[in-house]
Amino acid sequence: MSIQSKSLPDIRKVGKATSVNPVALFLSAKPSQRDYGVVWLAPAIDRIRAVEAGVPSEFLTALATEMDVPQNTLYGWVGIAPVIVKRKLNSRKPLNLNDGERALGIARLVGQVETLIRASGDKNEFDAKRWIAQWLGQPNPALGGQPPGRYMNTAAGCSMVSDLISLAAGGGFA
Repeated sequence: MSIQSKSLPDIRKVGKATSVNPVALFLSAKPSQRDYGVVWLAPAIDRIRAVEAGVPSEFLTALATEMDVPQNTLYGWVGIAPVIVKRKLNSRKPLNLNDGERALGIARLVGQVETLIRASGDKNEFDAKRWIAQWLGQPNPALGGQPPGRYMNTAAGCSMVSDLISLAAGGGFA
């Protein structure tokens, strides 16, 4: 089951849940079939329901692979101890609500950048997952020299980092 960008207009109804939760479909899709724009454009209620249903712990390891970032780096950004992830993976249990929400926050950032690139009309290959991974790890003057990944361990931090991407896209600072 592939979630393609052509399905995005169907989920832009702000505040209205869709009959099939696109975020749940995103999480259950194979990594090669994930369209991160779905997470960015999905109504908040769909993201909430997907987190409440349980973000699979395997999503974190797949995300680290897709972003080409060491797993422990991603776990650090999300604020999860590696031993907790290992325990969840071994027991095949989903992440708890807070951890799942923050993991989805990273996916949302990737989707935000993918959506911006699509909207720009740029036809060149651009790997938003790897770009986000590099950007999250680099000191940023707008954050007092701190890397954006430092703030991804809270919902407010995820929102602040997303706002920073929007500012940069609008010609502000990056």
